[in-house]
Amino acid sequence: MRKNTLFLLVACLMTISTLIGGCSSIQNKAVNTISKYPEKPITMIVPFSAGGGLDLTARALEKSATKYLGQPLAIINKPGAAGSIGYNEIAGANPDGYTIGTVGVDILLQSIYGPTKYNYITALDPIVQVSTSPLVLAVKSDQVWQNVDDLIEYAKQHPRELKYGHGGVGTINHLVSVFFEQSAGINIQQVPFRG
Repeated sequence: MRKNTLFLLVACLMTISTLIGGCSSIQNKAVNTISKYPEKPITMIVPFSAGGGLDLTARALEKSATKYLGQPLAIINKPGAAGSIGYNEIAGANPDGYTIGTVGVDILLQSIYGPTKYNYITALDPIVQVSTSPLVLAVKSDQVWQNVDDLIEYAKQHPRELKYGHGGVGTINHLVSVFFEQSAGINIQQVPFRG
């Protein structure tokens, strides 16, 4: 009985030491096969046209990507549908870290307009906030308006004479302009651009 117990104990110890030794070599092998990220260029999708706020942010990041990441960023603009086309592209990408995107507050508006291919709030994970972009009302400097009250008064006296541009129906710039128009009690013309 005692001999059997001793034999069993030795066998268990040998098995455990073999397993630990084997795991150690497996662990070292796994660590050696993990490569440094990124190994190739990273695609950054911008859900709006070139030249807008998100695009300019992406282009600024692109300039320093190689220095800090060792790989370039490839900027791809996917405008349309108030950002949904680009957001769908980001959400549907392989989650390997080689396709990322820029998003703005417009992403929160998508569910208001109806069902989308993805629930962007749960389908996308934020990495970092790299900028803020306040909205600013600007007019040509040679106009008679000295402040926003002058502009509103003029718009009331000249309905639909004033025009404002925005990056597309349903974008945050469009909605803020509509809100301004309604809250000021004025009627101004919108000029939607494709980006």
